[in-house]
Amino acid sequence: MKRFLYLTIFQLLAFNHSAGKGIEGQVVNESRGGAPVKNVELILHQVDGDFVEKIRTDHEGRFKLEGIEGDPEDLYHLLTRYEGVDYFTEQFRLVEPKEIQISVYDSTHSDEAIEAEAHHLIVEVDKRELTVTEIIILHNYGEKTFVGEIEIPLPKGAMNPEFLEGIRGVEIDGRFYDDQGIKPGSKEMVFRYRVNASSQKAILSSHLHFPTSLLSFLISDPHLSVKSSQLSNAEVQRIGDREYLSLVGRDLPKGSVVEVVVEGLPRGWRFSGIFLVGGLFLLVVVGVGLQVMKRGWDRAPKEELLERRGFFVSTLADLEERFEKGKISKEFYAEIRTIHRKRLKKVLEVLEEKTNSK
Repeated sequence: MKRFLYLTIFQLLAFNHSAGKGIEGQVVNESRGGAPVKNVELILHQVDGDFVEKIRTDHEGRFKLEGIEGDPEDLYHLLTRYEGVDYFTEQFRLVEPKEIQISVYDSTHSDEAIEAEAHHLIVEVDKRELTVTEIIILHNYGEKTFVGEIEIPLPKGAMNPEFLEGIRGVEIDGRFYDDQGIKPGSKEMVFRYRVNASSQKAILSSHLHFPTSLLSFLISDPHLSVKSSQLSNAEVQRIGDREYLSLVGRDLPKGSVVEVVVEGLPRGWRFSGIFLVGGLFLLVVVGVGLQVMKRGWDRAPKEELLERRGFFVSTLADLEERFEKGKISKEFYAEIRTIHRKRLKKVLEVLEEKTNSK
């Protein structure tokens, strides 16, 4: 009898173990003070895989999924669509029961709350062709997600535009149209294109769709002649172990058109390949050497701090991988690792203070 009882208990335990893990949580509207969002659909996705299951929130905005099978090392995230905008959770593993809050926002077609904290144009010189990488750091200071199209005109003669980060849209007649929306907080957009230069001269233009606190041009060849009536005179700036021509403008109004004339382009190869494997990465992760930091981390919402934490963690991981593969020097690795560890530490400190204050 006892043997049968033990066997039954063992079978029940085995069944519960095989039933898989579960997640539960709530969807709230931060534009309405954290009000619950009822009857909204959520989709559980396996990262790099197919969707697992769909569910809807109840009248209190809550949801619950149980019996999820899968490898404990598999990564998942939850997706919901609210007022035309997709909202994703951070990636997570089903190693223990998860309580997840998903924040959504009302949508607006007004962009009056959006500014560009920084807009960087990094120009790489290769014979008579220029490769321009634009990094735009936007900030939505409002309480709603902007869902209007973001129009980013490209300079005349731009070729082979590429979306690199933060843009999901199309390129039509030399203009990018992005439809991802800009949620409250920060968003980084990165794209790249090429420009042919004739007679050793090129004219680069930047159309500012938002008020811009900082606009900078960085050009990889400090021997060129670079002029702009709207920006400061070109100065040589050292970033890491290289020198760049730097032009800077501040507090530029929405709708501004900034032109930079580049002359004296080389007839032959004068561009060091080290920039390709380390320089652009350096400019992106350090903030183009101008120490552009997110404003007011102490006042930032927890969701933005979590995004910053994820960014710094993934950047450090990318740095480690590049160093291990010999793509960057030991000095470069040590310098950037120190900078980002300090920034990550600051974010973690602020997160801890916010958690302890509740």
